[in-house]
This record gives sequence, structure tokens and C-alpha cells, in this order.
Amino acid sequence: MKRIILAQLENISSEKYMEDYCEKDFGDIYLKNIPCRHNDEKKCSIYENRPTQCRKFPYTDEEGFTSRSLGMIGFYEICPIVFNLMERLKERMRFRR
Repeated sequence: MKRIILAQLENISSEKYMEDYCEKDFGDIYLKNIPCRHNDEKKCSIYENRPTQCRKFPYTDEEGFTSRSLGMIGFYEICPIVFNLMERLKERMRFRR
């Protein structure tokens, strides 16, 4: 499980990692902090070991993405995936200032 690997990177137990850095929501486990503590100048410092939520983010392949697109604006400056996605959408929609 990824949190064990992440706990090892932090040199703490998986229980301590869960307590300090994670939260549960509807049975899923998420990292607490945004931007993530592993975000290093808009690059993931643990990319190969990133949790499932990070692998799926911003959930573009899941149902209802278009209804969540406004919520993505908050991640525009901190997440390169969201930044690139929004820039492509602006181009496709011929967004003008």
C-alpha cells in the first residue's frame, strides 16, 4: 500500500503517517494538505510512489467531470495537470481575454 511507502520516506510508522498527513472521506483515504507537501515547484517529488488519489487526479475520466470543472480553478496555480488541462480547454473553446 502506498501510505507505507510514503511513511518510509518520512521515516515514520504508517499509523503516524495516517494521523499526520491523511484523512478519510466516504471510506477513501486522502492526503490532507493542498498543495501537497510533496509538490516541489509544481512537480511531484514522490511521483513513482504517489497515492491512488494523485494518480487519478483531476478525475477527468470519471463521470461528472464537466460539473466539477469550476472547482478545478482552485488547483490551476498549484497543479501542472490542471494547468495544462485548463489551458487546452481555453484553446479549444477559443477563450479570449
